[in-house]
Amino acid sequence: MKAQAKPCYLCDRGRLRATRSSFDTTLDGVAYTHMLNAEECNACGEVFTHAIEHQHAEREIAHTLLHNRADGADAFRFLRLLSVEPEAQKFAAAIGVSPETLSRWENGKKPIHEATFELLRMLAAKRLGVTYHPEGLQATRLPSLRRLSSRAEGSLLRRVAKTPNTRHGTASPR
Repeated sequence: MKAQAKPCYLCDRGRLRATRSSFDTTLDGVAYTHMLNAEECNACGEVFTHAIEHQHAEREIAHTLLHNRADGADAFRFLRLLSVEPEAQKFAAAIGVSPETLSRWENGKKPIHEATFELLRMLAAKRLGVTYHPEGLQATRLPSLRRLSSRAEGSLLRRVAKTPNTRHGTASPR
């Protein structure tokens, strides 16, 4: 027996059929596209994707950003929002900078310190459960990274572990 198609969530007139939908985002001038499993209404044409599909796509983008050692403002914001701390003020306090400085970094108005970006990459990798090695980190930068890490990583990771990721189903890192 063939399974009955579900009614449309929006118009309630049509039936949903399986399809694919494109998830597109651009970070620091690099376009990322992922195809998501979706459902399309045969009456109104609306396409529905499940939050878990978006989460998988965002996780893949984050993995790519970590692997390629992306260092732009959009990548920084995306990794912070997705995997570390969605609240800017809490993240700024945890790493010892003002919310204004964090805002300037994320808007590309001020360069992000290499050690700070490395800390974010390591925290993001830990939260996402992927392996990340800070290969390109210069030996002269390690002491400042260790100071920043010892001051911020423990409290930030404890807070992140307690707080569920609130970005479910979003299509954009902003």
